[in-house]
Amino acid sequence: MKTVDVSYAVDLSREELLGALSPRDIVEYAEIYEIESAQQDEVTVSFEDEIMVFEFSEIENGYEYVLAESTGLFAERQSQMTIRDGAETDDGATEVAAETQFTLDSRWALFLDWLMADTVRKELETTIENLVTEAMEPTSAAE
Repeated sequence: MKTVDVSYAVDLSREELLGALSPRDIVEYAEIYEIESAQQDEVTVSFEDEIMVFEFSEIENGYEYVLAESTGLFAERQSQMTIRDGAETDDGATEVAAETQFTLDSRWALFLDWLMADTVRKELETTIENLVTEAMEPTSAAE
């Protein structure tokens, strides 16, 4: 399995970030999936000709999610997105971190996983960047 992780230090509170984070949001923020259906803890998406079902679990400071069903691209995929308050970090900034472990469904998985790592990294970076942007937007209650 290949592991890809990214983290950003941001000038937002943990609460502001968690307020903009849900299973559906995580998938939407990635900007590569078409959401077919979404329940509280399960999101079905399409990606090119692939259909995937992600099952989400809320954890302390975020979510973890696993690929429960797939029509073929990934053999396995599990991810986690967490937010650590500035009081818990060395530099005092709030940290948003995402990690994905995956392997593709191919006899060439070892090589293809390595190639796919950049795509997964970009997906995680885009997800975090969009989360931060959304968390900075004023809410309708504040307007």
